[in-house]
Amino acid sequence: MSLNSGNKKVVLIDLTSLDDNFSGIEHYALLITRELIKNKQYHFHLLFKNKVSYISEDELKQDNVSYKIIEGSRMKTLLFGIKKYVNKFKPDYALFLAFPPSLLWRPKKNTKVITMIHDMVAFDVPETMKFASRVYFKRSIKHALKISYEIITNSYFSKNRILFYNKKFNPDKIHVTYCSSGMTINKVPFEEIKAHYNLPDKYLLALSTVEPRKNFDRLIAWLDNIWDKNPEIYDLVIVGRKGWKVDKILENVRNINRIHFTGFVDEKDISSIYENSSCFIFPSIYEGFGVPILESIESNKLPLCSSIEVFKELLGDDYPFYFDYKSEEEFTSKLNEYLHYPSNDAKTLLEKVTKRGEPFKWDKAAKVIEDLFK
Repeated sequence: MSLNSGNKKVVLIDLTSLDDNFSGIEHYALLITRELIKNKQYHFHLLFKNKVSYISEDELKQDNVSYKIIEGSRMKTLLFGIKKYVNKFKPDYALFLAFPPSLLWRPKKNTKVITMIHDMVAFDVPETMKFASRVYFKRSIKHALKISYEIITNSYFSKNRILFYNKKFNPDKIHVTYCSSGMTINKVPFEEIKAHYNLPDKYLLALSTVEPRKNFDRLIAWLDNIWDKNPEIYDLVIVGRKGWKVDKILENVRNINRIHFTGFVDEKDISSIYENSSCFIFPSIYEGFGVPILESIESNKLPLCSSIEVFKELLGDDYPFYFDYKSEEEFTSKLNEYLHYPSNDAKTLLEKVTKRGEPFKWDKAAKVIEDLFK
């Protein structure tokens, strides 16, 4: 598509990953882009792979928006297609909001690169990743730190982890842009949603990609023991796609008939599934942020979550429903406490954590990035 930017600075945004999996990383890239393109001071040039994904026709028709579609496979586009196009196009700024730029790329001197680093999983918990992914992300993050004008990340926890492994890097060049939920609230009666996804009448809920970092192997084993002793505890519903290194988890699930995988869930149904659960459980070993916590609270459901540092950044040190992600005893105790928590206390606590969520808004995150253009 032709570009007519006038005298505005041009910001190219890499959205090629939207053609692949749609997990938390892609969700961030999409929603922060939707917020950024509202700013008419800049011209935004959106880069897609194979087709336009998720951005609406009305958004593309804005006079400060243009786009380009690159054809090719994920790896070919990541390593070659993007770098070739950006160097030819020569934008004032190039934003990489999902994944870091190609290891093979050096930007032209007139283009300032801003890279989002979502987490340091490859460094902190490499055993939870496939070998090739671990190697690639370690190298690509190091490369991004070398070529980027500024770095953005999604929590002070992640900023500190980046600096831990890169002690000579200037901390003033890393900027925290908190995420938000961006959920659509569904008005469809829950009975219809329940029937559509074959949900039990009462259920515990876990929501995320099923992969080692999410700690599902322990959660399933713990609940299996709890069900043996107390069959009245509700079944577990897992919402999320099946990721990597899941053979052991899936084998355990086959032997337990009280676990329900929904498969794909339409985004407009998520809030209702949260709200009608008896407990939302987020047992992760490691996260860079934790959008499901915000989604849960927005859906009027307190989370029961692991006591990792970034969750305390979101909920506060004094939040009562943390558990050690390695401790079955602590999880069992906290689950029991959660299920018997007085409703008035739950309402008060929900109001408290909702107020803590005020910084976690897309307009505030976009403002951090827009300030870098100045």
